[in-house]
Amino acid sequence: MRIGHQDVAVVLLGAFSRYVNNLQDEEIVLPRTKTRLKALRTNLKLAIDYGLQKSQSDLIASFLQTLIMSEGDKWVEAQVTTIAGLLREGTAGKPVENAESTVRKFATKQLGKAEIIAALED
Repeated sequence: MRIGHQDVAVVLLGAFSRYVNNLQDEEIVLPRTKTRLKALRTNLKLAIDYGLQKSQSDLIASFLQTLIMSEGDKWVEAQVTTIAGLLREGTAGKPVENAESTVRKFATKQLGKAEIIAALED
């Protein structure tokens, strides 16, 4: 049985996701963990860019999910607070557009420029 690049990417992504999900609070502050997470984020951003360049959007949503999880609670909570404020303004605050823009800017410059990515929209 031959395993293709796509299959290897799925296995690695699952391992990265599990690693991030199982980190304990006391582990996150360790320099070794910070270095690993920084490297993980860098490589996930590169994977997103590569997927966009090759029009392979099937794993981009999973890459993005793991990327956001690796950033930690502070970033997520800050964005939730911002978007919650916009939701209170109603449609004038454009909460959906701002949420999408925030995630796209966070991920990569290429993702910020991408017109439509079906997997990401889901």
